[in-house]
Amino acid sequence: MEWLFLLLPVAAAYGWFNGRNRLRQELLKDKASMARNLSSGLNFLLTDQEDKAIEQLLQLLDIEAATIDTYLALANLFRRRGDWDKAIRIHEKLHHLKLPKAQAQQIQFELANDYFSAGFYDRAEPMLRALVATELWQDKALKLLFSLLIATHEYHKAAEYAAVIEIDLADIKEP
Repeated sequence: MEWLFLLLPVAAAYGWFNGRNRLRQELLKDKASMARNLSSGLNFLLTDQEDKAIEQLLQLLDIEAATIDTYLALANLFRRRGDWDKAIRIHEKLHHLKLPKAQAQQIQFELANDYFSAGFYDRAEPMLRALVATELWQDKALKLLFSLLIATHEYHKAAEYAAVIEIDLADIKEP
């Protein structure tokens, strides 16, 4: 009976040690799986199977939110190439994540920029109006909102913003 009490701390230490090692092994397995999925996603991207690559990379997004800058860069690359639908898909996926306020506002601006580039002015305008109220994104949002209002031929609304962003309305020609 006395031996049983002496073995109790040994059994507890053994259980703690096994649990700790098992947790490490699971973390390593998760990292290896993520690296494999990221590698296959990039491979799809390089072999011009972009739709499969986007799906693979968006699945990884659910697992690893720390790679947001990578996804932003990828979506911006798609926007520059004119693949607005792919950029919108990535930014919409990022927009639905719970992120710090500064990152969420950046993603909101990028998504509004995608909508503007794709011609979805009705989707971009409310997002930009919300960003105008922020301190960090106010200038960029005002300029993009001004461009949107000019593109939609709403010159009277654009005139309200022209003084704020210091643009001369005489430079802008009405049709």
